[in-house]
Amino acid sequence: GLIERSGEPGPNVFFYRIFEVEQAAARALDYTLAKDDLNELIERDTARVFHVREWPEGHSVANLTRWLQEPESSGLFYNMPVTLKERKWWEFQFVGLRTVPLFDEHFPYRLDNNLQLRWEICRAGYAMHAINHLFVYHTLDERRGNKDDLAAKTLVKEANKPIYAEALYGFKRRMDRLYPSTKEVCPTLDHKVKLNKHSG
Repeated sequence: GLIERSGEPGPNVFFYRIFEVEQAAARALDYTLAKDDLNELIERDTARVFHVREWPEGHSVANLTRWLQEPESSGLFYNMPVTLKERKWWEFQFVGLRTVPLFDEHFPYRLDNNLQLRWEICRAGYAMHAINHLFVYHTLDERRGNKDDLAAKTLVKEANKPIYAEALYGFKRRMDRLYPSTKEVCPTLDHKVKLNKHSG
């Protein structure tokens, strides 16, 4: 398995890249993309890193060009040192064993309900490894002009901010109680929650 082939005793998680592809471009390839296909679509501006235009802080990943040029005959893992200390908002996609912490379901939709698990993985001392040639993609909806509709999601996000403020406070206390030794090497969760006049 990945654990044995990584050569690391653990705990470990393994992350991979995610992209978005215009539906017509994916359909033309029968929805089966190799890395060479992906590279060509990126050059034609019909594919891109997932949500990189909407939120680059959360989705951009270093060394994209070098990774695209890496021959598929190379090893299982890509040499890319990772630290989350300066990448608090990175929503990396990953796989791991069932011992990975569970999601904290106190976090409401659209407000770090995905990020909190990445934060806890860091605090729990997991090492991160980049899987070399694995990637996933989703297609953009042609009916929306190949754009993600964020308007409805934003309304939900604003309504959930009071719940989020309580969830974040409880999460930080739990992290400090369970994993005191990793506080200095993981993201500092000192951001403030701005409640608008309609919240609460």
